[in-house]
Amino acid sequence: MHYTGLWEKRDDRIICRAFAAWTELSDSAVAGVVAGYAGGGAFIQENFYCEFENGTATKLIIDYTDHVSGDESPFDDLGQSAIDASEEALDLLLDLHDQDAWEEEEQLLLLSTDMLSDTEKDGDLIKAGVAAAPDHLSRLFDDAGLIAKP
Repeated sequence: MHYTGLWEKRDDRIICRAFAAWTELSDSAVAGVVAGYAGGGAFIQENFYCEFENGTATKLIIDYTDHVSGDESPFDDLGQSAIDASEEALDLLLDLHDQDAWEEEEQLLLLSTDMLSDTEKDGDLIKAGVAAAPDHLSRLFDDAGLIAKP
């Protein structure tokens, strides 16, 4: 499981701005979860599936839409391996963040920076995981509706 994330440290909490975790299903497909701050006080969490060729997404399904073609494409139609990968990615997301805050207030608050790997701090921002999402996931955060990306 790979992940990349960006958090903002405040006095009393660490807010998730952008997070993605994914598993490689093949040499040209990944599935996982994308989550973070979408603006206006809203946080999102969505499953995603991406097929790619030469570093470019040829299919990027988030929620019920293929953001490459614009076609409706239910995530549940992708098969069990994509569903399982997304469930494992969701488990990682929930392991790192306060589940009560997510369920009650729909806020993604990091439990502890000690749980992160490969951290890099820049002022009040914390990046962790892989330095940047692979090229084929470069549009993932924008297409999901997040206002930031790692």
